[in-house]
Parts: sequence; structure tokens; C-alpha cells
Amino acid sequence: GGCVWIARLVRLLTQMETDLRLEIVLVARDPERLQTISDHCAVLVADRPSIRLTCAPLSAALRNAQICVLMLRVGGSAARDLDERFPEKFGVAGDEGLGLGGFANALRTVPVMRNVGGSIRSIAPECAVINLVAPLGVTTRALLDVGVAAVGLCELPLTSEERLLGILPAAATGTGLRYAGLNHLGWFAAQPPHDGTFLEAAVAGGYVSEATARRYEAVPLSYFTKIYENGPPSRSAVDQSRAQQLQRWADHALSRMRASRKSDDIIEMRAMPWLDRTLVPVIGALLKNTSWHGFANLPVAGGNSWCPQGAVVEGRASLDSGRWTLAPQAPMSERVTAFLQASAVAEDHIYRASLSPEPQAEVIKAIEVSPFPIPLQARNSAARAVVEAAGQYRHDGSSG
Repeated sequence: GGCVWIARLVRLLTQMETDLRLEIVLVARDPERLQTISDHCAVLVADRPSIRLTCAPLSAALRNAQICVLMLRVGGSAARDLDERFPEKFGVAGDEGLGLGGFANALRTVPVMRNVGGSIRSIAPECAVINLVAPLGVTTRALLDVGVAAVGLCELPLTSEERLLGILPAAATGTGLRYAGLNHLGWFAAQPPHDGTFLEAAVAGGYVSEATARRYEAVPLSYFTKIYENGPPSRSAVDQSRAQQLQRWADHALSRMRASRKSDDIIEMRAMPWLDRTLVPVIGALLKNTSWHGFANLPVAGGNSWCPQGAVVEGRASLDSGRWTLAPQAPMSERVTAFLQASAVAEDHIYRASLSPEPQAEVIKAIEVSPFPIPLQARNSAARAVVEAAGQYRHDGSSG
């Protein structure tokens, strides 16, 4: 996914302390646009003779590849904008990874990920694949199901835990936090007997509403508030969505690149902690054959009663000598467990829908079981809207 934001990743890679010789190959569907970005990024590595940067079609890029990072978006910003907007007519927030918008994104993206995964499996079967494609759980599952050794990475649990550890009661220092969840739907809780004071501090600090803390006895990631509590934003038809805002910045940066002007100030307008806090450290650990500990999206470990077989969950994970280990999901309250179970089953139905030529029946099942508050009488029309939104930007995932 050779977008303008790749410039930030390339710059971070040049700052990585390693004496290894690196070849960075950029891949995207628009060769003219990619060449502009590649030329710009080549300037960033000009003073690092140990780094070579090129662009190529996927099949050529995969030959002898050791690490493959996937950052594509099927349909681009237009598809994301649709996913953020169409759910609002059903009284719920729109998002590219969760709810109705996430469902539509999954339907159009999973077939592409399976296609890309097939290319990886046949050309570079030993390649370590790092997935950053939304919706992260189902797209990582798509890669795993076609035989690719993939992991999904997201920085949000790491950065959220860092903030929450700062509010732990002094007596709880060193006890840490429990974590369980799906991508963007994770939950933190303190170790007993400090859970009550932790929740009080989280409410006081604005990390969770008092109602949610009382109901679930845990602190969710920020997407719970954004998607499940706040509902759709109040805006007019002409207000920019997040997708439109990001596209405007990207277009500006690209025009600067074409004019051979410095674009770093534009790139810096967007915070991208998933690059510097998670992706680059993991790449460094893979290249240097060292360890990394954090959070990752991986196939569910045994003994998880709330998640369907074959699903991908998010949890504490370790990378050692190129091998990933996912820790068991921490025990949570009955209501958190029920919420996660409903979300995981809905995600499972959507994954099945993405593989079906007639996806609507599975989409309806996903909406019925999802914690999203879709009115009963609107579920069929919501399912049709999901399928229609997915179909507007569907393609076969071929590369070149």
C-alpha cells in the first residue's frame, strides 16, 4: 500500500539502529502515483548507502522478501468515507473497522487479502507478514486461512495501557493490568484488590464514563466510547469526514512531492503512533532476531470460551526468534465477556459473509448478534446497505 504516509515509515526505518543492508520495495496499484512517492522516499534514504529503495509489482517485490507489511485500503479514501457515513442513517456511528461500516469494509477487503495472501504463500512462503489492514481481526484471519504466517498489529492497547498505568493507585504499583479483547474492542482491568480504586481513578481522569465503569467493571479502549456510547456525530451533509480530511492532507503532500518540495510538515500533521510505537520496533526485532513484547492480533489460544474457533483476538503477545506467542485472554467481568462474545460471533458471521456469493443472510446474523443498537425493524435494510456499500468499491485484488 504505497500511500504518501509511507514516507513516515521510510524515514523511521532510516533511523533504526542496524548495520544490516536493507532493500525497501514499495507496492501499490497506481504506478504513476507510486513512482512520485518512491522518488520522494529515495531522497530520505540518500545518505544511507546500506538502504536501497525501489517500487515494483507485488509478484516482483515478494521475491526473496523477508518481511511484508500490508497497509492497503480497498476503494481508498472514498470507500472509507462511505463506511463512515452510511451507518448514520441507522442511528449508529460509522467506522472503517467496527459496526456497519466495518462490516462493509470486511466484505470488500477479505477477498483481496486472500488474493494477496495467495501470492505471498506461493512466492515468499517464509516471509513474515505484518498486517495493518482494517478491520484487523478478519483481514488477519483471511491471511492465516490461506496459509500465511501473519500477525495483526495495532498500537492502541499499548498507548492506552501506558496512560492507564499512570493512574493506578500507588499501592497497586507493579501489579499491572489485565487485558482481553478484539481489535479496537479491548478492555483493561486492574488486579484485585485494586480494581475498585482503579475504576474510580479512570472515571475521574475521563478515561471511561461512570456508567460504563459500573456496568462492565473495566475500562474499554477509546473506540467503545466513540462507537457505542457517543453515537453518530452531529454534522451537516457538507461537513468533512475523517476520510475526507486525510485525503485532503494526502493530496496536498502528493502535490508537494511532485513539485520536488519538502513534504515532511504535511506528513507530520497526522499522528501515526502505529508506525513508531509498534510496526518499526517489530520490524527491528525481526531483522535483528531479537525479542519484542506488546500486543498483537493472533489466532485464539485454547481455552477461550467467548471466541469462535479460528477467530483472531487481540492480546498480550511476544515475538522471540521470529516466533509469536499469544498469552491467554485475561478473565473479565461477565458483562465484558458477554460483550466480547457477541462481537466475536458477529465478526465470525461477517467473515463467512465475505466468502459467500450471497452474503446478506450472514450479514443479518451479524447485525442481530452484534452489540450495536440497530432497531429490529431496520436490520434487513441495514444489511442491504452493508452489502451495497461493499459492492461499490469491490475489486478482485489483483496486483500489478
